[in-house]
Amino acid sequence: MIQEEEGGWRRHGPACGQGEHTKYLANLLRHGEALAERARANGFAYEPAMPLDSAGLRKPVALAVGLITSGGDPDAMLVFLLDRAARNVHFNEYIVRLRLIADIPACHFSGEQTAITPVHSESHSLAAMKILTLILQQRKFVLACVTLVNELASRFTCSQVSIGWKKGPYVSVVAVSHVERIERTSSVIQALESVFEESMDQDAEILLPCSDPDDGTIMAMHRKYAHDKHDSALLSLPLRYRGDGVGVVTCEKSEGTFRDEELLLLRLVTSQVTPWLCNLYEHDRWIGSRLALAIKKNLSRSLGAEYTWTKLSALLLSLSLIYIFFFSWVYKVDAMAILATDRLAFLSAPFDGYIRDVAVHTGDTVAKDEILLHMDKEELYLKESEAAADVLRFTRESEKARAVGAFADMRVADARVKQAQARLSRIRYYLNRADVKSPFDGFVIQGDKKQLLGAPVSKGDLLFKVAQLGDLYVSMKVSERDIDAIREGAKAELVLLSRPGERIPIRVDRIVPMAEVEENRGNMFTVRASFVGNPKPWWRPGMSGEAKIVAGERPVFWILSHRAVEYLRMHFWW
Repeated sequence: MIQEEEGGWRRHGPACGQGEHTKYLANLLRHGEALAERARANGFAYEPAMPLDSAGLRKPVALAVGLITSGGDPDAMLVFLLDRAARNVHFNEYIVRLRLIADIPACHFSGEQTAITPVHSESHSLAAMKILTLILQQRKFVLACVTLVNELASRFTCSQVSIGWKKGPYVSVVAVSHVERIERTSSVIQALESVFEESMDQDAEILLPCSDPDDGTIMAMHRKYAHDKHDSALLSLPLRYRGDGVGVVTCEKSEGTFRDEELLLLRLVTSQVTPWLCNLYEHDRWIGSRLALAIKKNLSRSLGAEYTWTKLSALLLSLSLIYIFFFSWVYKVDAMAILATDRLAFLSAPFDGYIRDVAVHTGDTVAKDEILLHMDKEELYLKESEAAADVLRFTRESEKARAVGAFADMRVADARVKQAQARLSRIRYYLNRADVKSPFDGFVIQGDKKQLLGAPVSKGDLLFKVAQLGDLYVSMKVSERDIDAIREGAKAELVLLSRPGERIPIRVDRIVPMAEVEENRGNMFTVRASFVGNPKPWWRPGMSGEAKIVAGERPVFWILSHRAVEYLRMHFWW
């Protein structure tokens, strides 16, 4: 649409066919006339269009973009009919691109052909569109930055273009033109980051050689960097997004300077790509960083945009101090615990000898009177025969002495008979105990076939430990500094090493009043506790874990500080 001399607008020509499309061209023209003044003032304007079911548009929108044909205010318009419900329509991107071509008619009609790039026939806006198009095609932050610096270096004949991005309080190098790998420890990269920070700290565009050396801008790092690199021109452009500095683009030239047209185009390109780079940077960050950024944005609404984390930390610290000084916790005493039972049998070797056979392993379940181990009986059988022979021999000697009337010899023989009979009884007693049996139903907790088979043993050596599952209790060791806080009947919880995720409720039954000295732990009191519920099938005597005994409620401040206070009182009690 072109503006007429009378002030009205006329249609220059539609970019659509005839037929069914002609019936809504008049409506589109009316939309264009309604949007004309707003498009002239703002550069563009849009409003919802009337429903056009026949054209297949679900959410039609009329968009008017002003065109400059002779310089000054827009005096022509492009009017588009778009469907905002379509997937391939990026409405905001359309507006940005159409704004970039607003001055193409003026450049064409005036014959302006400014050579600002190697392609001398290219206009300012067209060059900016090409660079912007390449950047918008990237979906990764680093790749977008690499594309940007390479394009700027080639189109503006720069010896090097680099971009730095603000990460925390510093600006780090992200990409350097025609450089694949950045050595961050090199002196050149560190000097370049100093250049970035000088421009970022002042939030100012820095150009060397500068047109106004007395404008108050600090350029010390730029002059040093240009002198070291032997650059004839150096330009740093800060990147701003929503009023905040996010990065810096630095362009270097080894020959020549930056012309006004180049500066204008560089400012245009960097200002247009900054929102897209910020969007890519936020989406490329790891999930924790994105979560922290989202939290900061939400908190900044109530705490302010500046020093958000500092304010939040101060608020949390204040709330923590209030909670510590005015609230209380349930104080619990830690104790090492072990499952124990009084139904435990220690089975030892009945006599000196050798083990012939072992029937069980550690952990096996056994029944009452079940044979666990067979001792070697060969030597006992020989001794039994020898003792039986002695009994017979001494008995005959006694009878012989009685027959001849030697009563003294008869009494001596009778005593020897009794001695031999006692020895025979002892040997038969050992034979009866040569098979070690379980005294009750239970399971073996000590003694294994691999270790005992064929081993020599002495009388009294421990062979097996057999325990019953019934009457299990908890034996805890409590330090003497905490024993005063525990009372009989106190509730507690037990966690065993075999199942740390399961808490077992117990109750304190008895506190042994005598301390035991343990190496590296000092004086420890034994505390016995019983289970509140029924025993579980997987519990075994000897299982260890940690118990927490409830000692009542205490102030939070006391719980956190009583150890240190007690230490000071103990060492400075005078």
